[in-house]
Amino acid sequence: MIFSKKFTTLIYLGLFLLYILGEYLISLSNSDRDYKNDIANIVEKRKESKKQLENSNYLHLIKENKNIPESKITEHFDKYYKDNLHYLSFKKSNDVKNILALGIDKKFHLSNFYLEGYAPFETNKLWVPLQTLAQKKTYELDSLQYTGYKEIWQTSSQAFKYTRGDCEDHAIALADWLIEMGEDARVVAGFYKKEGHAWVVLFKDGNEYILEATSKGNFTNPYPLAKYQTSYRPQIMFNREYFWFNKGSINTTSYSSENWLKKTIYHRIEKNDF
Repeated sequence: MIFSKKFTTLIYLGLFLLYILGEYLISLSNSDRDYKNDIANIVEKRKESKKQLENSNYLHLIKENKNIPESKITEHFDKYYKDNLHYLSFKKSNDVKNILALGIDKKFHLSNFYLEGYAPFETNKLWVPLQTLAQKKTYELDSLQYTGYKEIWQTSSQAFKYTRGDCEDHAIALADWLIEMGEDARVVAGFYKKEGHAWVVLFKDGNEYILEATSKGNFTNPYPLAKYQTSYRPQIMFNREYFWFNKGSINTTSYSSENWLKKTIYHRIEKNDF
């Protein structure tokens, strides 16, 4: 009788242990399945992110070695802002990565977006683009041309097409045309004396030249050397691909010093659709 009770107890204990083991194995199976699902989701998200980068414009942050789809950036600014220029910065600091401006489509775009790779016609004379734009385009503030807006940028093709525009529009059209000619030209934004302004800097044969895109003077004369143009106070600089930020004094006359930090690289996959 005593043996029978012990035997029965052992049977119940064994069954209980088998139950615990079964629950544990089921838990392991579920955990393994959940883990595999999590991994699959991560892989799928990475594939989607990679596919998105392969099929759309994106911005590469040089210091962080990180790519961000342009649409993710512009959607944020379209949601929270309606006008003006805005710095792209991911910290509450002076770590500027790029700038965004409103286009004539009333949507924000990164600075590099506006240089499309456009030249209205071919020429090998450096003074021709500046002279052509000066004769074709009239300077007009955005607030006068676009009612209710303080700052709107035109792309390079739009800037040549439309007869009115401010300093950024002139500079974008001029720089892009010179780039198309094989020159190292960049749009610069900052101040002229105490007024906000944009102009073009041309790097040629070891020298740096200021091209005043809104000028209406004699364009066959040599362009002025930047080192003598002390009234210009540059803050940022960009071309089709790169964006530079001046971490030093804005009173500099050098556009190639170590104070000019290359912050981002713009990868253009899609053509502008407006």
